[in-house]
Amino acid sequence: MTIEEMMAGFWPEWSLVKQLGKGSYGAVYEAVRTDYTMEVKSAIKVINIPDNESEVESLRADGMSMDDTRSYLNGIVQDFIGEIQLMETFKGTQNIVSVEDYQVVEHTDNVGWTIFIRMELLMPLNTEIGEGNLSEEEVIRLGLDMCSALEICSRKKVIHRDIKPENIFVNPFGDYKLGDFGVARQLENVTGALSQKGTYNYMAPEIDKGVMYDSTVDIYSLGLVLYRFLNRKMLPFLTQETALSPNARVEAVRRRLSGEPLPPPCDASPGLSQIVLRACAFEPSARFQTAREMKQALMALQSGTYNAEQAVTPIVPSMGSEASLDSTVSVRHAAPQPAAATAPQYTQQQQQQPQPKVQQQRPASPIQPQPQVQQRPASPIQQQPQQQQPASIIQQPQPVGQFGPQTDPQALRRRPEQRDAAQEIKDRLARQEAERAARTEAQRNVDKKARIPTYIIAVAILWLLLCLIGVLPRNILVFIIGGLALTAGIVLSIIMKRKE
Repeated sequence: MTIEEMMAGFWPEWSLVKQLGKGSYGAVYEAVRTDYTMEVKSAIKVINIPDNESEVESLRADGMSMDDTRSYLNGIVQDFIGEIQLMETFKGTQNIVSVEDYQVVEHTDNVGWTIFIRMELLMPLNTEIGEGNLSEEEVIRLGLDMCSALEICSRKKVIHRDIKPENIFVNPFGDYKLGDFGVARQLENVTGALSQKGTYNYMAPEIDKGVMYDSTVDIYSLGLVLYRFLNRKMLPFLTQETALSPNARVEAVRRRLSGEPLPPPCDASPGLSQIVLRACAFEPSARFQTAREMKQALMALQSGTYNAEQAVTPIVPSMGSEASLDSTVSVRHAAPQPAAATAPQYTQQQQQQPQPKVQQQRPASPIQPQPQVQQRPASPIQQQPQQQQPASIIQQPQPVGQFGPQTDPQALRRRPEQRDAAQEIKDRLARQEAERAARTEAQRNVDKKARIPTYIIAVAILWLLLCLIGVLPRNILVFIIGGLALTAGIVLSIIMKRKE
């Protein structure tokens, strides 16, 4: 059964126009749908699992039964469905490819599945650039858009693990979008035992070593993408001559994954070169720790406020020796040390100044004011304006009286007045509370007294109504008793109101 025949069962309104690209598991086609006189275009990704019959035969040769083979391939299908559902959660975001719909078709004649994913139609980055290249301003904008996409991934705790130019797309408005989450995985499920997925040309060293890694591997891959466009479309350690040699390409990847410091990209400004090389640092702790941090650095560079001399990258060796650290991001700028000798000399001079002698007095009472002590005039040295002393000089403690620190006598005299005002406020609040309680108790007594007349009046009215409708016998005695009860209730109510 062909692809068009399968699509006719669930998307009959869509028809394939041409093939846009082909990957390891399937191909991407341009599709069109006609609504009256308007054409709507979309991209349909078709994934075949397995890709061919030889894969089934290879699994059977490894000792798997047909049921085991089906179960193994079904696990791969579930992985791709997880990718689709993951991308559906990103629908509507500006810098991630949106998935519109998907279908899974199981083959009936053999073991296999075909997955159809309908996405927005975008232009691949490599196709958009062609034989040209991006300017530095466009590289910065590419980095900003990809950092925005990675910020959204971090909120979902997702590591993409396969950031490369082939997985970056451009919409008609010039926005860059990240797609193909085929090797993405939830962050909490990442361990060193997972398979090494991703592209070696842009793979972080810790993925190659099979050790624990985090979202900084995406920062590393994005840095290499930017590096390539700033280095005339060549990855590190490659030149125009060696780029044509397969052995030279393998050697360049080996040098990079072993931790050899990367040379600066040839067409980058110093500021952008520093940002890219920090993103591509061999040690994960030396990179930007979050996409937001890298985005802020690119925004500062774009606005002209980025200061490369003040950008310091912490280096914490964890994967290799000190010689393997990236020298381009390990530069530290020592802060100027303060002059330590100035403050002690100044303190010593202050201590050597003659202090005025004060006649010793008895400790003053905390209520009575202390008498003014007449001191002799200060020397000319002491009459000089005071200079602001450094923080290293210890201030002398304030004089302490018999019952604590000396206090202003006028403030002490004001304390009884403050206490009287506070006491008056407390008394007024207590009186208001007492009046409120009295009113509540009086209302409770009135309600209690009013219950008996109310009950009598209710019984009398009920008695008369029952007589009128014929429930009770109609005679003069019944009317007399009801009238007396009603009269008694009214009289009691009047008497109790007069007492109140």
